[in-house]
Amino acid sequence: MAAAPDTAVEKAIMDEDGLDGSNEEGAEPSAATSKTQRKPVPKTRNTFENGPRISVVDPNETILDASDYDIVCDVRSPAEYEEDHLIGAISTPVLDNEQRAQVGTLYKSNPFNAKKLGAGLIAGNLGKILLEHFQDKDKSTRVLVYCWRGGERSLSLSHVLCRIGFNVSFLHGGYRGYRNQVREALEECGTKYKFCVISGRTGSAKGKLLDAITAAGGQVVDLEVCADHRGSILGQEPSTNFTQPSQKMFESRLFASMCKFDPSKPVFVEGESSRIGIRHVPKSMWAAMKTAKQFELMVPTECRVRWTRSQYQHYETTHIDKLKTEMRTLGRLHPEGNKIADKWIAMADAGNWDGLVEDLLVNHYDLAYARAWLRNYGDNEAKPSVIRVPDCSDDTFADVAHQLVTTGNFVGSIPESECEGGVSTQLADDLPDRIYIEK
Repeated sequence: MAAAPDTAVEKAIMDEDGLDGSNEEGAEPSAATSKTQRKPVPKTRNTFENGPRISVVDPNETILDASDYDIVCDVRSPAEYEEDHLIGAISTPVLDNEQRAQVGTLYKSNPFNAKKLGAGLIAGNLGKILLEHFQDKDKSTRVLVYCWRGGERSLSLSHVLCRIGFNVSFLHGGYRGYRNQVREALEECGTKYKFCVISGRTGSAKGKLLDAITAAGGQVVDLEVCADHRGSILGQEPSTNFTQPSQKMFESRLFASMCKFDPSKPVFVEGESSRIGIRHVPKSMWAAMKTAKQFELMVPTECRVRWTRSQYQHYETTHIDKLKTEMRTLGRLHPEGNKIADKWIAMADAGNWDGLVEDLLVNHYDLAYARAWLRNYGDNEAKPSVIRVPDCSDDTFADVAHQLVTTGNFVGSIPESECEGGVSTQLADDLPDRIYIEK
């Protein structure tokens, strides 16, 4: 995890005057200067000219979206980039992690020498950036460049690209300006957008329905994709080595999903808890979700088993030991404790995957879902609309998505005998009747 930028580092490599070679404020004139009066220099502008092909982008006036450019260059160090960046930007560091630390350390004792070292290191890295990322780009390529706060690191690459002939956009305020835009957008998203929550038991293929809604032209925020986590103990993603993005990166992904949404149209989101793995849903968004219009997706158990297995293949193949470890954790949350964990592990050892998944769904996740729904959405005065489907096929979900996007509702249904009941079938003594009412 990247730490906050070191003050000395930023002074050395990101101040607007960081590499101009001027004397530090208050420095005494040299002996040579005091003995012989230097000739006056020609008058110059007080402000620095960016150049004819460098335009300034102000995050206070422009929504930052990488898709508006052909290439977005984040010239900060790799560690800074890894913690968070404008979604769609590529890492083109003018100083790597070690070089940045070296310049910052030297700056504390000798700022002028630190600037010289930084300039030399940057010059060498600029050549690598040009050879790796710009040899196949034509003159009309739209380029955006940013660093931490819009200082010398981003200007160094911007000026080189400008001299070559590219039209370059320079982000005023750098990453800090972008981050302010993200924070402000997420703080107001709960009142700006009209959310519609898709709930449903584990394995109901809610994520697939969100994909179908996107394909049908709807507006979707996929919280699980943004968080690299499926919202349960078994929900870590093997594709990310079972890690999650930083909170800032999670928020950047949310911002990128919503930044160009039409506020007059609904935004569909899965009915998650306020925390997905170790990442927290922004407070404004979470407050809106709790009172939003609700849809409960319901599919037969056998379909849920098939879908769950298709999404967690790694637990049947490459990560069986990890599955057993996590089932021990689940057992500690269950009234039967180790007894039921032993049962699940025995089923895994026997290769009884259908039986194991069904048992996990019925004896753990369905109960957990009902409790979580009551805790998170039970105070919502709006009654959920039930979406009953016979399967999780592409055609079925495409039909549901089309109705949701075009009408804001779902009118199709199948007989009660072909599909299970809603959330009120779990913890029936605890859940009020109003929680399950089909419209």
